[in-house]
Amino acid sequence: MLSLKLNSGFDVRRRLKTKLLILLILLFSVGFTHAATLPTNVTFVGLSNSEWQVYQTVQKKMTPINELQNSRNITFSSSLNQFVFIANDSSIQTYQLQTKKITPAIEDQENRYTQPKFSHDGKRLFAVMLKQGQSRSTEIIEFIDGEDTPRKVVVKRTAQFDPYMFDDRYLYYTTAICVDGCGKMIWELWRKDMFTGIQEQLTLLNAVSRQPILKEKETIYFSSNKAGYYHIWRMEAKVGGKVEQLTEGDVHDSDPAFDKEGNLHFIRRTAGDVNIMMRHTDGRLEKVDLPAEIEDVRNLEIRY
Repeated sequence: MLSLKLNSGFDVRRRLKTKLLILLILLFSVGFTHAATLPTNVTFVGLSNSEWQVYQTVQKKMTPINELQNSRNITFSSSLNQFVFIANDSSIQTYQLQTKKITPAIEDQENRYTQPKFSHDGKRLFAVMLKQGQSRSTEIIEFIDGEDTPRKVVVKRTAQFDPYMFDDRYLYYTTAICVDGCGKMIWELWRKDMFTGIQEQLTLLNAVSRQPILKEKETIYFSSNKAGYYHIWRMEAKVGGKVEQLTEGDVHDSDPAFDKEGNLHFIRRTAGDVNIMMRHTDGRLEKVDLPAEIEDVRNLEIRY
């Protein structure tokens, strides 16, 4: 009987060791392979070999657009299969993926342009015009097919940035409320009703709130330094709507974008590092696997 007990105890310990070994193997496997991958039609500008290069995912494979090097800002329309980008001279250019042809969106020697942005459906194109190259007084414009001169959409005494249209009714954007004399920069989120022409201020955070984007009509997502560092926030899409902070830490989170499944992607900068992050619909946060040669990332956008 004593011998049987000893053997049984040995068998139990051996089985426990085996289970523990299997568990460790599984944990290490998850740690080394569990990284998010980018969905199709993600575009961003990545720094590689000291040059900024436009990348796009096609069938979840990251592909450089060789013709688009050292561009400043980009936006992509999947319905038009077209990029619009800001060249080194601050002019606004178009690039057709099929023909690989680059053409100017407008001939303008007096003004400069930045932040081109296609609407959510890719059918309308907006941009920020820097009048005579100055960033303190900007206008948001829209390019209309068949018209040589873009239409002015938002014109104020201050600077306007980050145009974004989710549907045909509202154009969301950022207004510089205060730049000098208030101790810090204050940018608030606004929107314009394209049907009535009425403009209204959405946030009152007394911070820099920018890059508004929508996943559905009811909720706005944006980057703000309200909590000291730049984090991703969301709010109800109405004046004075409830505001909620989604990310935290000593980080710089920017460029929010949503994939077709509703997962949130954004760029995260920390001390000496930059990554694309993916926040799942259940709140889980993962780092996206990027090629080792990409040293920096900006202008993240997802179109589907």
